[in-house]
Amino acid sequence: MIPYIVVPGSDFEKPLGIEAGDIAAVIYKDHLVYAIVGDHGPKCKIGEGSIQLHEKLGHEGCKKRNRQGDCIVAVASSIERDVLYFIFPRSKGRIIDGLTPENITGRLNSEGEKLMDALKSTYLAVPPSALTGAVK
Repeated sequence: MIPYIVVPGSDFEKPLGIEAGDIAAVIYKDHLVYAIVGDHGPKCKIGEGSIQLHEKLGHEGCKKRNRQGDCIVAVASSIERDVLYFIFPRSKGRIIDGLTPENITGRLNSEGEKLMDALKSTYLAVPPSALTGAVK
């Protein structure tokens, strides 16, 4: 099962350079999950994710599974707030070649961690005064 997110359709993703297949980091409480941009949804709705994503975020996603482990009855609930999404535009090139259902989670985790580390490094390199507009 693959953790994925759905981004708003229409013109949301184009100006931001986001495409299906890009890597995302999703944070909720003390959980960090790397996911793939899997689909486009309604134009003004953000935050839809797979059952796998919900479960990795520590939220119940499935009421009943079959013998193969596939969800056959989903929980009708959502995480209402405090979820952070970091989508890395044009990142699908890092994982797409040779991608299979068996290796997707490993690739998402490996490349997602690199992208998140680069984001943290960039953020930490910026002095706090630049973020708040304060001048020393």
